[in-house]
Amino acid sequence: MFIRVKWIKNQPYAYRVSNRWRKKKGTKQEVKGYLGRVYYLNNVKELSFEEFIGNSMVEYLKNNSARAIILDLIRYELLKHGFVYKGNNKNILFYTNDIITPTKSESLGENNLKSESSKNDGSKTGSFKIKVEIAPSILSITDTKKPIVLALNKDYLCNYTIRELAKFKSHSEEEECGKELAKAFISAGIPVVPSLFIEIFNKIYSPRGSYVR
Repeated sequence: MFIRVKWIKNQPYAYRVSNRWRKKKGTKQEVKGYLGRVYYLNNVKELSFEEFIGNSMVEYLKNNSARAIILDLIRYELLKHGFVYKGNNKNILFYTNDIITPTKSESLGENNLKSESSKNDGSKTGSFKIKVEIAPSILSITDTKKPIVLALNKDYLCNYTIRELAKFKSHSEEEECGKELAKAFISAGIPVVPSLFIEIFNKIYSPRGSYVR
């Protein structure tokens, strides 16, 4: 399963797609579901993960579960891309800056993206707002009305990929499970340094079944 972006009337929309092998016709792509309009965001803030957690990495890893660390990594990446918390509530983040709108022929590299102001539905002067809810029981990315997709680090963070990562599960053996977890991070556009990835994997993996807890 992977994400494919289709351009309709010069606007990008994302779909879940799988490849299906047919003996006579070869590989054929099948659309499994619509994910939402795609919005491209630039990295606008320099911030280390240690600065973000405000604690020593040793203490942080000792006191947090795999799920808590993964949700923090998502928050961290969103903050670097221009999101802000809703007051003191770190489970809700908003993006109200300009929206990135590349043309179909442009590369997805950050240096090639163009920014233009987007208008709120029904308002001529309101700014566009993206809402992300990140909590153990709620994982949602919307324009406050309907699901959307955020293009981050040349991949896509959306309701599907954020849930695949934050609720990761696998019954594969250790090496294959590691590859599956790495793919979940990459697909969601959430980079993680190798040393931290290993710590997260060690909290998740079990020969009897691996789950984010």
